[in-house]
Amino acid sequence: TAIFPDAPVALNNKWKVETKLESGMPANLISTYKLTQVSDSCYNISGTSELKTDDKDAYIENNGIKMKYDLTGDMVSDIKVDKATGWILSATINQNIEGYATFKANAQMPQNMSIPMKIKNEMTFSNK
Repeated sequence: TAIFPDAPVALNNKWKVETKLESGMPANLISTYKLTQVSDSCYNISGTSELKTDDKDAYIENNGIKMKYDLTGDMVSDIKVDKATGWILSATINQNIEGYATFKANAQMPQNMSIPMKIKNEMTFSNK
């Protein structure tokens, strides 16, 4: 839920949220959100984000295999938040990420192996 501004905002105001992702692969996510609509019961927020792996030359160990990632992408979000509780009522998030995962050479694989990756996600959240 790293979508909320640090200070109160008015309709059509924008704010930036920077998130450091640690799970799976280290990456930086820089998001710009905008309050697009206010009703009696909820806030509508739209967001655009850019994702980039933190250090494309750093290997991390995953299930005993050393890997490094060189990925970039974007994300578009539409979020509805309950005005009274701050709870997300619904959200649609579309992600597009591309790049490479490289496996480090080891005893079983004498040369590095790079695998092209394309990740396309559409996530839908609902409180129903």
